[in-house]
Amino acid sequence: MKAVRIHDFDGVLHMDDVPEPVARDGEVVVQVVLAALNPIDEQISRGEYRFVEPPFTLGVEGMGVVLTPGPRQGERVMFFGFYGAARDGAWAERIAVAEADLVPVPEHFSNEEAAGFLLAFTTAAGALEYGGFTPGTTVLVPAVGGAVGNAGVQLARHWGAARVLTTAGSTAKADQARALGYDGTVCVTDLSRISLVEGVTGAGAIDAAEKLVASVSGDDGPPEVDLVVDTVGGPMLADALSLIKAGGTIVSVGSAHGDTATLDLHAMRRRLIRLLGWNFVPLITDPSQAAGTRARILRAAESGQVSPHIAEVHPLDDIDKAVDRLLHGRLFGKVLVRP
Repeated sequence: MKAVRIHDFDGVLHMDDVPEPVARDGEVVVQVVLAALNPIDEQISRGEYRFVEPPFTLGVEGMGVVLTPGPRQGERVMFFGFYGAARDGAWAERIAVAEADLVPVPEHFSNEEAAGFLLAFTTAAGALEYGGFTPGTTVLVPAVGGAVGNAGVQLARHWGAARVLTTAGSTAKADQARALGYDGTVCVTDLSRISLVEGVTGAGAIDAAEKLVASVSGDDGPPEVDLVVDTVGGPMLADALSLIKAGGTIVSVGSAHGDTATLDLHAMRRRLIRLLGWNFVPLITDPSQAAGTRARILRAAESGQVSPHIAEVHPLDDIDKAVDRLLHGRLFGKVLVRP
């Protein structure tokens, strides 16, 4: 069968013919219908994570149909985990998946939505939980066009945030976000026109539509952000710090704009701001925590009020183009491949 593999930690992808996967105890073989591309896949290919030595098949997330005879044969399932990192992954025609990792696809989900759901929504949910999210709070989740950013915006709104502030890197993305039908709870700052701070506080806004405070809170003072879930890093982290209220929390889950940020440590100490780091690994290694988070996001999905946004689907044969689009296409939503 076909599989996209790395032969070394050099970022070079190879389309190989490999043996069919064999299910071990507690596993089933899944016919991959669609596999997701995530930034961590590219990071693994370059050796940032070295759980096993190459060659191995990439792809930490996907969806498909169970092939192994038994009660789940023919079931549509989605999955993610250390696939494509510590064992062969989803960028292949078929994959052996631990039964414990199989998640039934919500009935109303398309195959595309199923392939792009679990990793982003699990990460966003974990970050919100880790940051102490409660209904009625104001949350800043930058990068509405990114998979985790978008998931965080949707979950915070669905779980009862008073306000959700987010950003888009272009007017086209901002318009796309606003066209999604979010109610007045969600406010989008177009960073191609004004800065995050200007967008949130209303200072220097280009027009009244950009004055988020006036349109959302109905008062003249800047909103007090309780919780930031940041996938962007870089200078935006410093901007987020200037907007968060005393005692608030910043959860860092990514650094799309850089791993280095200059922060006002005096302000952090004076205002008792918590800065936390988060990734999805605890939700793989801690079954009890994983089960609770998974149940919450599945309930949200089954409500019909949250779903991932898919930007593009490419043939597996075009994996290099798909990766380039993921990294440089400035897309709104996830990139998938179809074996």
